[in-house]
Amino acid sequence: MEADIPEGLARTKEELIQKLTEAMPSFYIDTEDGRRIYITHEDGCRLGLGEIFYKNGAAFIIGEVFYSHSLILKPPSGDSPEGSQEKKILPFIIYCVYNDGQLRDRVIAVYEKPFEVLVGDIPVIIEAKSKFAGAMKTFMSSKAAILFVRGQCEAPGWSEVYSEVKAAIKRFVNLDFDSRLYDVVACWVLATYFQEALNVLPFLYAYGASGTGKTRLLFTAVYLARHGFMATDPSEASIFRTAEAFKPTLGIDESLIGAAAWKLIRTAFKKGLYVPRVEQTKRKEFVLSLFETFMPVAFSSTEMPKELGGCDADEARAIFIFMKQMPDPIGRDPEPEDFKEVRDRLYLIRLGRANEALKALQEVSALQLPFGGHEREVWLPLLTMAKLVGKDVFHNVLSYAVDFYGVKAQLQNVQERTVVRALLLLYRAKYAEALLIDRKAYIPCLEFRASTLKEYVKQSLEETEQLEPALFDKVWSNEKIGRILTKLGIFKTVKKGRTYYTITAKTLQTLYKTFCIIPGGLKRVEEVGEVGVKKEAIPLKETPTQLSLHASSASKIMDEKADSACGVGVPQENKASKITPTSPTSPTLNGEKSAPPIGGFNNGKITFEINPPNPPNPPTIDGLPHPQGVFISTIEGKAVAALHRITRSLFPTEKCCLCGSQGVDYQADLTDGSWRLLCYECGNRLLNPTNPLGLLDVVQKVRLAFRGGSPEEFLNVCAGLGLSRKEADSLLKILLKDGCLAPSPDGGLEWVK
Repeated sequence: MEADIPEGLARTKEELIQKLTEAMPSFYIDTEDGRRIYITHEDGCRLGLGEIFYKNGAAFIIGEVFYSHSLILKPPSGDSPEGSQEKKILPFIIYCVYNDGQLRDRVIAVYEKPFEVLVGDIPVIIEAKSKFAGAMKTFMSSKAAILFVRGQCEAPGWSEVYSEVKAAIKRFVNLDFDSRLYDVVACWVLATYFQEALNVLPFLYAYGASGTGKTRLLFTAVYLARHGFMATDPSEASIFRTAEAFKPTLGIDESLIGAAAWKLIRTAFKKGLYVPRVEQTKRKEFVLSLFETFMPVAFSSTEMPKELGGCDADEARAIFIFMKQMPDPIGRDPEPEDFKEVRDRLYLIRLGRANEALKALQEVSALQLPFGGHEREVWLPLLTMAKLVGKDVFHNVLSYAVDFYGVKAQLQNVQERTVVRALLLLYRAKYAEALLIDRKAYIPCLEFRASTLKEYVKQSLEETEQLEPALFDKVWSNEKIGRILTKLGIFKTVKKGRTYYTITAKTLQTLYKTFCIIPGGLKRVEEVGEVGVKKEAIPLKETPTQLSLHASSASKIMDEKADSACGVGVPQENKASKITPTSPTSPTLNGEKSAPPIGGFNNGKITFEINPPNPPNPPTIDGLPHPQGVFISTIEGKAVAALHRITRSLFPTEKCCLCGSQGVDYQADLTDGSWRLLCYECGNRLLNPTNPLGLLDVVQKVRLAFRGGSPEEFLNVCAGLGLSRKEADSLLKILLKDGCLAPSPDGGLEWVK
């Protein structure tokens, strides 16, 4: 052995016993056969050859296994006076000891039987339950290990090795349709080298049609990753034995996996999940063994996991790479030898910079990301690697994560989302009925039966064009609806032998926020926590909804957006255009003929006209009084009597009547008793004083500035307010046509009272 055993570590079994004896605790037990047993440590740990990582306070150990052809020289003996030699392929362990964040020791040891290393005051036993007969081409090379222990080479920098990984991916795979995918895949590869420290590692799932390069991406990612291994027969027994032997990065093609294998593969996502196996010894005793299958797994498939025997949980644990047909950059699949040098440098960064990875994990864990819960857990490992590399990479990975979160949210919890939407439709219908009786009605909670909700489930499916009338009654039984309600936390009560469910307005808002608010893309990250990034806007790929994240934390912005959409946000002060407390699931109604809208409206055209003077009970808009006799715009030729700010989430399927965009924020009450819904931008056009046409307060300013006089004086007043001559002429014609202005006895103009 080239390297010396570091000071403080036992060199032999006898020396270890001596060290333990010197620190012998006072408590011991004498057995009947004359033995004395001391209790030496409160805890201990056993590590396999493929998972050499253990942290104890400020100290930790991290290592690697590699196999090498070895020449064994045996000392002289009775049978061989001159000694002998033997050639074998032996497993070796290279490990590094860290303390207080600094690399203290580098050691190479031959593995012949389990041995013990002290990490702080905890004994760590390194052993192999399942031995590997042979060597893998994706293991660390003996040359790199020896040079590192001798101090003749050091771990490369993060940006340096990352560039090499990214270049290797580009050499074999074309992901130019979304360049962020290079960063996502490269960060996943880096994360495989720190899987034990990260505790969680998502599946990498290349998904697409035949000929899109799925398998090429699978081979590239797996052969770049730590202990990359392409499985040819991923049976239940082979998976947990392979995982225990050397914790590989397992690559699986869709044709090689079934439902039985999924049972074990889904336990590979997180550390601490064990597969129990009972084995019989030679003495006919049964021994329970626990195998931890935590390891990186990559797939390539033309089908989603559920179609291959998986479930929704498997899809939730995966990062999907949606492949597209692109020009082939090289014309062949990679071999493990193509990445030998890159892998060795990745192994060196695992051994030599593990302290930096642990520190980055703590920092990223403290960030407020645009998503939480399970999605945060999935992306945390990749974001940790991205932060170590640089701000640009961090931004690209985070933006893809937000986009992917929106896509995944639409694919998951479809039935739950349908039922929540049905609950909202039911609540609206009951609220509309209550308003006909009492215009100040308030419904704090709603009691209903599953059979009643079933009709609104049907309506919800019709809205999303998912209704199949012939199958509806078979698929959506009352019992199934009841099970989903229970899953949502809405429990049943029995009254006189009949089952009822009760939901409050607040619970409905929370459920809608959880299941129906689909997040959009990340347009800009200006700040994410104390160790965040600052980045200008970057165009995203095929993102229908853009979410701007400003100086406040990304998570807070997402929550405020969702709360506002669900009507649970805090209303702004001095704002009259808001939802009243008496209408938790319906906008404020103004006018006896108004009724809740049903469906969307065709795109209309907004023109600057007038409504009859002196509207009753003039509302206030954004704190600005709406004076008597102010004439506002018309929509589709009908005058607007009032404008209200409404809650977007209560009308998720409605579109703006002017521009046709999805999502509405304003309700315009027309003088004929009907109403129209407007998006935020079109509603603001009526309120924004910088746009001379179609604005409420321009008419107000004209009325206040022009007290009467000649037409030329009227035009001068309009010019002083920023209107062009053409716009002022148009306004004058409209006001005269609708009788708001009339000729005065002296030949001028005057307002009609």
